[in-house]
Amino acid sequence: MKYSAISIVVLLIMILICPVSASKVIDVPGDSRTIQSAIDAAEAGDIIVVSPGTYKEDIEINKGITLQGAGADETTLFGAVLVKNADGVTIDGFTLDGQRHTDSHRGIWCSSSGLTISSNIVARYHYGITSVSSRTIIEDNIVLENFIAGIEIKTAVEALIRGTSVVNNTNSGITVVQSLDNVLITDSVISGNRIGISCIQCAPEIRRNIIEENEFGLECLGRAEPDLGTDDDPGLNVIKDNKYQIVNPDRQITIQAKGNYWGSPVGPDVSTLDGKVDYAPWLKAEPLMDQPVKSSGKLIKTWGGIKANVNKTAFE
Repeated sequence: MKYSAISIVVLLIMILICPVSASKVIDVPGDSRTIQSAIDAAEAGDIIVVSPGTYKEDIEINKGITLQGAGADETTLFGAVLVKNADGVTIDGFTLDGQRHTDSHRGIWCSSSGLTISSNIVARYHYGITSVSSRTIIEDNIVLENFIAGIEIKTAVEALIRGTSVVNNTNSGITVVQSLDNVLITDSVISGNRIGISCIQCAPEIRRNIIEENEFGLECLGRAEPDLGTDDDPGLNVIKDNKYQIVNPDRQITIQAKGNYWGSPVGPDVSTLDGKVDYAPWLKAEPLMDQPVKSSGKLIKTWGGIKANVNKTAFE
């Protein structure tokens, strides 16, 4: 069958002006009384806009939707969010508060999914955020005052933690378990936890973070090999004022931690390093700009995106 040039142009115009499907916006509570009923009514690609207010419900997401709050200071959810077997999910603009209840196990739990968690406060659960066998972006959040872990990453497909403040969690700030070289932690503040970053059988890349005022800055268990900086790719982390900066009990593994600032121009206090850690060369000052290191040459990368001014007592 042959088509004229005019027919083809008309067909293309119809395709452009008549998309196969269009996202719809569902307002809570305007269009749907609860968040869960809005999710149930939504289709993949839809946007659920949650108005300012307080909502008390546990919700489950099993399709690729955007859940958009009015901002962490405006929209509060007392409950848990389960994301399971769904790609293209975004959760943005909420405070999720477990209220320290004994049954507040997880704020956000993602399993076998693709999820972006951005611009939220997640606080006072056993686990603030847990991602299992998923592709996860955790960006520009505040995760604080959770009991077991602020953020837990297990068997990650891929995980990015960026621009996030992980502070004052009772046990670990960030726990990474059984994930190889597919986890990046960058431009974040990890402070005031018992363990800043706990690495268990994993090898995350850790760049341009502030890791300070934890009991253990970084703890390695079960043949963990975190990458905190190499000669070719310096860490540019600030690792200081932890009782123990790095704990590495596996005597067969040397942790690479080159190109970081340890709170002093003369490098780390070796009494705060347990196990094999290769920390030379180190930065002589906090890396707010290009800094000379204790070796020939200079680091050419810059440090940015750190959000150090965190309200650590938001829930007092």
